[in-house]
Amino acid sequence: MLVCVTAWVWPAEAFDREAYEESGGTACQVQAAPSEAIYGLAFTDGTWLVGAPVFAEYGVSLFSDGESEGLFGGAGMTLRVMPRGAVAPFAGIGGCYNHRFEGEEPGGTLPVGASRPPRQESYWAGLFEGGLRVRVGAGGRFVEAAGRYVLPGLADEPGYWLLTVSYGFLP
Repeated sequence: MLVCVTAWVWPAEAFDREAYEESGGTACQVQAAPSEAIYGLAFTDGTWLVGAPVFAEYGVSLFSDGESEGLFGGAGMTLRVMPRGAVAPFAGIGGCYNHRFEGEEPGGTLPVGASRPPRQESYWAGLFEGGLRVRVGAGGRFVEAAGRYVLPGLADEPGYWLLTVSYGFLP
């Protein structure tokens, strides 16, 4: 029994997060996919891998999907390749889960003028993104603009482009 407990506890105690990771900043993000009538807000936090141009960003979002008249909440993470500099282009890949809170519609019918069937359920999605982060002013502030391709895990659901603009603070 002691061996099992020691093997489970030791790695957690031995891991020194500060030796491998450092804070990459916190941001508020506006999201929009006008062709899909999707508009939302997200709050993100980032972490750098020490000594490497690797950046992880995780966050939570709340958005409306106008075509299905639904409200969704999401949680996700992206992993980016991004240099550390005042102007930093980036490319990334990630995933998210979007939970539907309200706005259920009857199935089987396509709303008039809709380009796709409405999202009627929560879904997992893959994310592919590219963008630019620019430091502005003193005090570690930054502005970020990105294009993100969202590929829902639903079998009959096409992907869509999401545009994001963020304003944040570096530690």
